[in-house]
Amino acid sequence: MKHHISLVGGQTLPLYLGIIESNSDFIHFVYSKDSAESIKVLKEIFKDKKIKTYECNAFNHGEILTLFNSIVLSFSVDDDFVFNITGGTKLMALAATEVVQKSKGKAFYFNQDLTYYEIPSYEIRNITNNLEINDFIKLSDNKISSYTDISIYKESDFKTAQKISNFSSSNSREYSAILRFKDQKFGNSMSLPLRGDHQVNNNLFVSWDENGMEVNTASDTLLEVSSNNIHSLFFNAGWWELLVAQVVNGWKQKIDIYTNVILPYKNEDAQSKNEIDVLVNTGKRLVFIECKSGNILASDINKMKAVRETYGGRIARSLLVSKYKPTDRIIEKCKELDIDIFYCYENSRKKSNDIGQLINTLDELILKSSI
Repeated sequence: MKHHISLVGGQTLPLYLGIIESNSDFIHFVYSKDSAESIKVLKEIFKDKKIKTYECNAFNHGEILTLFNSIVLSFSVDDDFVFNITGGTKLMALAATEVVQKSKGKAFYFNQDLTYYEIPSYEIRNITNNLEINDFIKLSDNKISSYTDISIYKESDFKTAQKISNFSSSNSREYSAILRFKDQKFGNSMSLPLRGDHQVNNNLFVSWDENGMEVNTASDTLLEVSSNNIHSLFFNAGWWELLVAQVVNGWKQKIDIYTNVILPYKNEDAQSKNEIDVLVNTGKRLVFIECKSGNILASDINKMKAVRETYGGRIARSLLVSKYKPTDRIIEKCKELDIDIFYCYENSRKKSNDIGQLINTLDELILKSSI
């Protein structure tokens, strides 16, 4: 029989990975009062395995060592065992290492890139299992309410998104006027009718239905697009999210990509939720991408940090992808909160980066350690 002895701390990801990697029959969780909450999530995930839990005084080396020795002595002489010393206190890790050095057991410690040291060989090894997006989410004791798979979008949607992007740049006044008109007349997007034909001002007209939209002046057609997703693409600024997702979908390190991800808040009413524009999984960590084609608020950046820490853990990364360069204040705040930035334009006319260069930013970002 294989036994896995996991020292429980605040981060559940390395504990989860350790159990998956060791493929053990019996799991032993050693925890302190401060880490008891993490036990609940892990026990639910591994409810089909044999589990035993032990509470210890995490700052008394003698008591910890006695506990570990008693656990190991309860095993059969033919049983194998491994300690995951990534969690818990330093004294717990020290005691576990002492037990391993005097026995046939092993231990391992996960680094932030999810490689791990194996003890007593002290060799660095790579994990053999890739995680799915839902693996990360369930470790936060949550679940995804809904998301949009990028595969549902048609080629016409991507073309529409690019046309709207061009329109928002070359006809920024008209674009802003239409969005203001929509907000004033219909309020939130849930009230926007399926079809509409309206005069925005003295020389601007907009019409849309389930197949597309047109924007005209008295003498010219400014925009004509075909798409059955025009509500989300134009009126909810989904065009920028879709263009970003299209680039990210071509990233070689991507395993899964979800768009328009909705995650409910815990212990609150059913209407409250967290929204993630683009969620990317490399198999080793999540990358949370916030897409902004207009103004960026400090509250947007605070939300990015909270979402990353809640659903992705310390190893996750956050990336702000803005069409225009953020203000110095926003850039400084992103730096303080360990959030990466990519933008395409220095200002309304000067282009600094092609959106395809986002791949290079992702390659650099994934090599970083999170704070």
